[in-house]
Amino acid sequence: MNLAKDSFRFSGRLLASFPRLMSSLAASPEHVVIFSTAPSKEVADKITRALLEEKLVACVSHHSVKSTYWWDGKIEEGEEVQLLMKTTSTRVEEVEKTLKRNHPYEVPEFLVTPVIIGSKEYLGWISASTTR
Repeated sequence: MNLAKDSFRFSGRLLASFPRLMSSLAASPEHVVIFSTAPSKEVADKITRALLEEKLVACVSHHSVKSTYWWDGKIEEGEEVQLLMKTTSTRVEEVEKTLKRNHPYEVPEFLVTPVIIGSKEYLGWISASTTR
């Protein structure tokens, strides 16, 4: 097995299929993924419900994570639930307000990253799901 050679072959196949792949994708400056964490499943569920009921997000994925971070001048460690929220850029401000209103942390994580490219169908679903 030659890793460099196999990797090159894979890259070549990927590039060859790129035009076909791109025909089902869309550039998407209006869609974002928002990252946050919650201290428990119960808090994550409460935040998720509030966001979905207000149609601020299309979907929230939950993942158990171990976080290690600086707080009050020392390194802390704990189990948390990571939230990945899919929404539109027009909803970001409202998502932040709702998250903070339902979150027990003094400084909840709130990071927004743009979706560069996504499937047209999925992006359309996000838009439709966050329209009131």
